[in-house]
Amino acid sequence: MAYERCPMCKMYLYEWKLPHTCPPRWECVEKEQGNEDEPVAFFSAGYDEQRVAEEFAASRFDGTNGHEWEIWVRKNEKSEWEKFNVSVESVPSFTASRL
Repeated sequence: MAYERCPMCKMYLYEWKLPHTCPPRWECVEKEQGNEDEPVAFFSAGYDEQRVAEEFAASRFDGTNGHEWEIWVRKNEKSEWEKFNVSVESVPSFTASRL
């Protein structure tokens, strides 16, 4: 079964959750990739700027682009930028299997 995506926020649309409401739109900048004059529209249900910065970094992480980013977040063009240093950590995972 193929699921449709919202053309605005790109979230999957599920029949049992219709009508769909997009999460809030934020503006984000990955400082190494752009500047504050060219923010990226990012839809996130994050409850504050810090959570949105973490989700934005996670959405752009491909395993090869470093472990720290300077991310700027604001609600709209009239808001002040909130600046965050976002880092990713590798977490060891152990699994035992009976011999």
